[in-house]
Amino acid sequence: MSQDEFSTVLNLISNPSRRLVLKSLSREPDYALRLSKELGFDQQLVSKHLEILEESGILTSSFEHSATGPSRRVYTLSKGFSISLDFGPNLYYESLVKISPPRDGTNSLSEELKKIMMTEFSKRSLKDFSRLVQLIDKRLRELMIERSILIGLRSEVMGALRKTLIQQEREFDERRIIYHIFNEQNHDPHTISDGLNINEGTVKRILLGLRNELT
Repeated sequence: MSQDEFSTVLNLISNPSRRLVLKSLSREPDYALRLSKELGFDQQLVSKHLEILEESGILTSSFEHSATGPSRRVYTLSKGFSISLDFGPNLYYESLVKISPPRDGTNSLSEELKKIMMTEFSKRSLKDFSRLVQLIDKRLRELMIERSILIGLRSEVMGALRKTLIQQEREFDERRIIYHIFNEQNHDPHTISDGLNINEGTVKRILLGLRNELT
């Protein structure tokens, strides 16, 4: 994930009305007029949001024949992302992950879905879908709790590191470079120089002094 990609997606979803459009389209493809009625928005506003999302590549559109009138443009979500931003004392972490379909045999939950879909569509039970969604949601909640605990622990570790570096009377730029290395897992002098706006020669000097401590 690049900083530009993260910023682009964050900017796209920062508008509350646009998020409602995305939420509706996450359920099934739709067209502007019906979306505007469903959401209670002006059709021109909905069309503008759809245009922005399509230009970004998040949506695709195609014309669909209508039995009651002219063909209409139907919009479909073509990409999915998981975006997170964690910040607090001794903590700043941003993540953008593209959501991809599970690979065959990845886990028992995906196998459950395959079993449902092997049944003739007229005999598929809503109970089976509901049970599977509940199992997935339960697992997601467990993962979120575990993630929250780990993020809290990471914040404590970085706080302890900060206190240690100050007690050791490390210079300010050295502390910044150490934080960057821990947070970005990157030792490249040019990247560090650009990211922290520190002269590359200074970065190389500090990295040389840290070499034995970090390896």
